[in-house]
Amino acid sequence: MTNVMYKGITNSFWALTVEPQKMYSKTVSVPFSITTIALSSPFKGTAFLSVLVNDKKYYLCTLNSKLSQYTVNFKFGTGEKVSFLSEGAPLPVHLTGFTEQQLKLSGGTVIEDITIGDGMIARHGKTLGVYYTGRFLNNRKIFDSCLKGPPFKFRLGCGEVIRGWDQGIADMKAGGSRVLTVPPTQAYGPRGIPGSIPPNSTLVFEIHLKYVK
Repeated sequence: MTNVMYKGITNSFWALTVEPQKMYSKTVSVPFSITTIALSSPFKGTAFLSVLVNDKKYYLCTLNSKLSQYTVNFKFGTGEKVSFLSEGAPLPVHLTGFTEQQLKLSGGTVIEDITIGDGMIARHGKTLGVYYTGRFLNNRKIFDSCLKGPPFKFRLGCGEVIRGWDQGIADMKAGGSRVLTVPPTQAYGPRGIPGSIPPNSTLVFEIHLKYVK
């Protein structure tokens, strides 16, 4: 479960009503975010909302008559086993948010999580090891890959890779997989790479983050 910063998002409205003392469980097939948590009506007691993510329990918030609504930004990724439970107040708790098909970052790179890892988080300056496949968006042809042997290694955010990677891989967890759709301005631009990547190419990378050091 992570907080995500983004510019634009392709999404749909999502809602769930959690009845008191009942657990609601699912394995996430489409990533989603919770943006609001609220009691159905004021109550003199206290409600405790918790979530289990892959069998680890987290308390999301405490609701009562003085604070009956929270604005939040909790993200849940594909493959995570999620269960919600409301305890305390005998009133339903309403969760609202959005399903997230893709996230568009400020530079134009679009990210789509395939699986969420459970290892260290990729942060600026960390050394990462990745397996990847690079394709052209227009014809899906592979132009580069690293799928076996030592992973491709680089320092995140230090200009050692294209900007679409520096931005798009940030906040991944080791063990996770993500698809990056990188516009020319975040890749090789109008010059391309002679003999390899044509000018103004939009590139699609399938990234598997092997380690973070």
